[in-house]
Amino acid sequence: RANSGRLGFIARGAMEMARGLRTLAVPRLLLPSVLLTVAYLAALVAAFLVVGRGVGEGRFTFLEALTIYFFSLGVTMALGSFLTQLGVIEVVGLGAAQAWGYGLTAGLTMLLGFRLVWMGSIWLVCGLLVALLHRELAGRPGENAGDRRHG
Repeated sequence: RANSGRLGFIARGAMEMARGLRTLAVPRLLLPSVLLTVAYLAALVAAFLVVGRGVGEGRFTFLEALTIYFFSLGVTMALGSFLTQLGVIEVVGLGAAQAWGYGLTAGLTMLLGFRLVWMGSIWLVCGLLVALLHRELAGRPGENAGDRRHG
């Protein structure tokens, strides 16, 4: 029944997405992905810990950094990712930092300092990749880089 019109388009798209997810849901892909995600999140928490200690909170512990960052991230993910750019992570993290006994200034300094380090590192990595891959990125509009390489 859903082969024509908008409903058909949506149904076909949903089925295609389900097939793609089934293709990705295999241990040889999931295991390395989960391990890399854990390493990435651990690096973010470690960076947050370094920033927190760097702004003068020498007693800032790994457990505190972990709970503040993950609480902020969890609330933001529950509300929707577009809100991350509206300061939700910082506001929620500030509440978590206060629960650990940090004042407004210390909590906000840690969170904003970490946001700057995080954004700066992303710009650095992305900038380097664009510089290294500029030839790959310079194809004709609508052309896939793989299409250029394979004919």
